[in-house]
Amino acid sequence: MKWLIVLCGSLSVFLYMVSVQGQITLTFWKFAATVDDPIIAKYVDLWNTLNPNVKVEFITMPWGDYTGLALPAAFAAGKGPDIFWLSPGDILRYVNEGLLLPFDGYVSEAELADLIPAARQRPTVEGVLYGLPIEIEPVAIYYNVDLFEEHGVEIPKDWDELLQVAKKLTTPERYGLIIETSPSYYQLFTWYPFLWSADADVMSPDWKEATMDSEGAIAALKLWGDLIKEGISPSTTPTPTNDILSNFASGLGAMQVCGMWAVAALAAQPPDFKVGVFPIPPRQTGTPRATVFGGWNFVVNKQTRYPREAVEFCKWFIFNTDFLKEFCVDRTAKLPSRISVTEAGKTVYAKDPLALYFVEEILPTARPEPRYPPEVAKPLMDALTGVMFGGLSAEEAAKIADAQIQAFLNTYTGRIGAY
Repeated sequence: MKWLIVLCGSLSVFLYMVSVQGQITLTFWKFAATVDDPIIAKYVDLWNTLNPNVKVEFITMPWGDYTGLALPAAFAAGKGPDIFWLSPGDILRYVNEGLLLPFDGYVSEAELADLIPAARQRPTVEGVLYGLPIEIEPVAIYYNVDLFEEHGVEIPKDWDELLQVAKKLTTPERYGLIIETSPSYYQLFTWYPFLWSADADVMSPDWKEATMDSEGAIAALKLWGDLIKEGISPSTTPTPTNDILSNFASGLGAMQVCGMWAVAALAAQPPDFKVGVFPIPPRQTGTPRATVFGGWNFVVNKQTRYPREAVEFCKWFIFNTDFLKEFCVDRTAKLPSRISVTEAGKTVYAKDPLALYFVEEILPTARPEPRYPPEVAKPLMDALTGVMFGGLSAEEAAKIADAQIQAFLNTYTGRIGAY
């Protein structure tokens, strides 16, 4: 009997050593998000339980670090994560630099068909799929309903009315409208709807001609410059304005430009006033309005040692779990990237007035976030900074941006396509 116990013990040790030696470890990076991360971590833990030989380490970092230097620095050092979340605005840059693994051949036709076409297009560049979309998050303006009623103001129908309402609600302790003033892809993300609502764009669809010197583009720059110069919007905020709780919900502003994700944050920590949402108004009453939708994408490092396992993890999250239902539908804060999950969740969205308004009124006018390379994004950020803080007129800022973007387009040989 003793020899049998010893033999079994030795066999257990042997099997354990085989398991450990055969274990694959994948790193998964994303920005820290207090409301979102526990759900993501739950499914990472479930994956690790179901796949003991393919362990995934879930690593988060502050928003500013992640969207700033963390990822580029890691890749420059040859230590990029195996799996990470990437915004649409960064997709083209990473594709051009050869950093993303194509998903073609890994995803079935049935799986592709279940992705909402506009969401699927986000990580698709010149016909090649470079990741899987997670959610759809359109942008609008949140407002303090109690303040609107108290001051007898109505939802603005154009930019002039937006400025008038924002001015009326501005006090020494409160700003009329909170916008993002820190140069970043997120700043551009929330500014594009104003550009498009002025019937303008950054460049021609074929990427041959810069169009930032148009009347509409100048007007969109001037609007954001006026908001700062007239003290209607804060020059800085406690946290980036993707966070609605530290800014709008705290009473810092009467209105704030933000995305659908804020619905979950406001439900988790309701402010002491009633909250409403309205579309970003067009430049002139009666003209078409437009907004933008974002949403992150699962992508895989092209240099990963384990491409098949990394892609399988991403696919498992999107297609083989209830993650999208729990992450998007159950919290009514995002729209899932899959058609089937969206259809199944319609009754849930109908129960939340803010979420339902996003679905019915905001989403139909939303365009995907453009994926411009840094050489295009930087002149746009500089133009906004120039009109808000640099003493430039909108005409001057637009002319400089247009010239810089055109110079880049003249020599650009990378992949094209804003969407």
